[in-house]
Amino acid sequence: MNFSEHLSGLLAQDRSAPAVQHDGGWFTWGEAADIVGGVDRALTDAGLGAHATVGLVMREVPWTVAGFYALLATRRAALMFSGRLPDAALIGEMTDLRPAAVIAETRDWRREGLVEAARKAGVMGLEITRDPTDPVRLVAGLERPGPGPHHALPEGSAVTILTSGTTGPAKRIPVTYQELDERLARGRRSSGVAINALPLYNMGGIFGLVDAVVRSRPVAIMERFDVRRWAELIREHKPKQTGSPPSVLRMVLEAKIPPEHFASVEFHYSSSAPLDPKLAAEFEARYGVPCFQGWGSTEMKASVTGWSPDDRVAFKTSKAGSCGRPLSGVKLRIVDPETAAPCAAGVDGRIEVWRADFPDEDHWMTTNDLGRIDEDGFLWVKGRLDDVIIRGGLKVDPKDVEDALATHPDVVEAAVVGIPDERLVEAPAAAVVTRDKALDPQALTAWLRERLPPYKVPVLITRVEEIPRNAMMKIDRKTLRAMLQPASPQ
Repeated sequence: MNFSEHLSGLLAQDRSAPAVQHDGGWFTWGEAADIVGGVDRALTDAGLGAHATVGLVMREVPWTVAGFYALLATRRAALMFSGRLPDAALIGEMTDLRPAAVIAETRDWRREGLVEAARKAGVMGLEITRDPTDPVRLVAGLERPGPGPHHALPEGSAVTILTSGTTGPAKRIPVTYQELDERLARGRRSSGVAINALPLYNMGGIFGLVDAVVRSRPVAIMERFDVRRWAELIREHKPKQTGSPPSVLRMVLEAKIPPEHFASVEFHYSSSAPLDPKLAAEFEARYGVPCFQGWGSTEMKASVTGWSPDDRVAFKTSKAGSCGRPLSGVKLRIVDPETAAPCAAGVDGRIEVWRADFPDEDHWMTTNDLGRIDEDGFLWVKGRLDDVIIRGGLKVDPKDVEDALATHPDVVEAAVVGIPDERLVEAPAAAVVTRDKALDPQALTAWLRERLPPYKVPVLITRVEEIPRNAMMKIDRKTLRAMLQPASPQ
């Protein structure tokens, strides 16, 4: 049985069986099957059968999850668009890529200019209505695909996953049906409800849906992340393991969520950004839940490091802050970013990853991440090479400055970026969230001068109410630069 056949079996089960929990209610497999059937009939009638590339404006709601299931159950290729895009950006992506058809909710088809842009691009439109008596309609004027040419993903593609775009334009990484079939073969059925609090158009969210299907589990989703709702879902469904970006742990602490919400949780797994050991220790002290982190990327389509049960016991304290060791079938090496020469244990450099399914002939993938591997094989990730600030020829790693700021008793969180400097080309600037709203940024500057070399001290420290983040809750450094540059010294 392949992944699509397994998913079709779930869709054919008891119509009242719960599929997706959303906004306090349940969307059933029967409701999902009605959308799947409507999408399949409309696309088939238009000549868009298996392997056809179809756009999907994805939102964190059950109706577009069913649209996604419709494409996967019928072996079509899903070209993902984020429902969070502004109107002009969504129109631009759709007209640039020109899929033969696009599936979207009614509210998205009502965006100004979208239907007209789709008509000019020759895009067929399918509307998901939320009306159980008529769940899928053809968009007026977009009943058939135009003459093309239309965008086509490589044969065998199941879905494209969008990277987070924190440092540059988001990229589309294809996932194949072979990979989904292999995921099904390795998986096993399990009970309970999968809690998916991540955006459903990139890696964490998409694989959360895929793995829920693999395990034949319903999934709980949130249209907008709310830390209190997330904690309520944990209390309701009582998982043994939870996962999130590190920023969620800080949100839980700041919101003073009662510890009983996490009574079932044996450990928390953090990903997508470095986990501050101080934050992990604070969370464990309050909730009794040890925190560990792994490392991977959208391009790798999975985590490549993690913590085995034995390592969680033996190295919990001594390796706090590490991303664990390579998973089975993975090799890591650190190389000099400029010469590509191998680095010794404990020396910072560019991280490279080997896995047998990576496409290059030697199966090594070069990343843009900076880190080191210690003598026990544990990976320590410092940040991204493209975040490194070159100040008059001297390299400033933002994480070094962020870590120094984080040790100040009044600093809750800090983020550092490079801003233009007329004399030095680039200089570090920092945004900080502080407990004491009257804290003088100049006092922080003086405090840093006692702890960092002069070239690493920011030329500007600005207090903010919150650090800007993207949908994956990573620091949005592009937005942060835009915030800090107008205030930068001339």
